[in-house]
Amino acid sequence: MSTPRSDPALVAARGLAVQFEGGQEEAVSGVDLDIAPGGGLVLTGGEGSGKTTVLRALLGLVPATGEILVCGEAPGTPTALRRIGYGPQGEAFGRRNTPRELTRFLARARGVPAAAADQALERAGLPLAARRQIVSTLDIEEVRRTSLACAITGDPDLLVLDGPWELTETIDAIEATRAAVGAVLVATNDPGDFPPFVGPTLELVSGVPA
Repeated sequence: MSTPRSDPALVAARGLAVQFEGGQEEAVSGVDLDIAPGGGLVLTGGEGSGKTTVLRALLGLVPATGEILVCGEAPGTPTALRRIGYGPQGEAFGRRNTPRELTRFLARARGVPAAAADQALERAGLPLAARRQIVSTLDIEEVRRTSLACAITGDPDLLVLDGPWELTETIDAIEATRAAVGAVLVATNDPGDFPPFVGPTLELVSGVPA
């Protein structure tokens, strides 16, 4: 999927599949991913196509089958999670916390100095006044910038962005990650201008690669 390198892939999956909770049908099946250091992938498809499910499987948030390695380990292991920066979709995450609290928590979890949290908020372009407000009170652009700040806190090796906006700061973060020989995975309904900055595109239709 990405430019071949001799280094181990940061994401390597063969036959990734996830079943619907409590059912026998698969929400996602037959997904193969290879993202090498310095590379990236845009995962695209309509609403309900399985994009977020794939991301959650790679993060170990939902059970998945198949051969799956993330940062060289099984999904969800503590050492792998410390190397991943995740920018969630929607407005529901961290609603009772401030952006500053969220990024400081992530800085501690990733084992980086607290100053990395403030640096991430600055790089994400979140206004000073918004950094100390509860997330549920922010407007949608401020929420998306908060999501980006959460993802880039501590400059993780693998940047995973779910439904990011095409902000200048988002593109800068993607380019910085790849330049540092990290990898990027973007999930979006519409690839837009992301492929030139991220890498190849993989489309999902009803949970399977198109």
